[in-house]
Amino acid sequence: MKFRINQIIDHVKSHSSDPKLVASSISIGLFFGILLPMGTQSLVVVPIALYLRVNVYIAMSATLITNPLTVAPLYYVSILIGKYITSFNFNREEIQGIINSPNYENLLSLGREILISLVLGNLCIAILISITSYFLIPKILSKLKRKRSD
Repeated sequence: MKFRINQIIDHVKSHSSDPKLVASSISIGLFFGILLPMGTQSLVVVPIALYLRVNVYIAMSATLITNPLTVAPLYYVSILIGKYITSFNFNREEIQGIINSPNYENLLSLGREILISLVLGNLCIAILISITSYFLIPKILSKLKRKRSD
């Protein structure tokens, strides 16, 4: 796993990578990595990355933002954001199943209001993180390239 992460970082930092292309690739991966449930992301990211002519490898790597360690906290925060936006009224016990075991069965068993809150919260987080990363990545890459040349 560590070797694979180092490969991704080296690829992103390489001199031949255009910072805007890398930023676009990462942003697309982060957006769909947060918005879509794990396991469905590649079905959407690969065709979109190919269509937009961004780096598929980097976009797919960025979808790893959601993984077994991050999905429960992400879903919890997303549900709270969605609940705030929609003013739906449900309690912590109703969402405990998806937080304790974030799988498709528990996801599909959520009530309509909680599911809407989850999707809306995921959308808000995905937009915020993907736009922020699009503007930050080129700055970070240019600093890394300056450090490398010094």
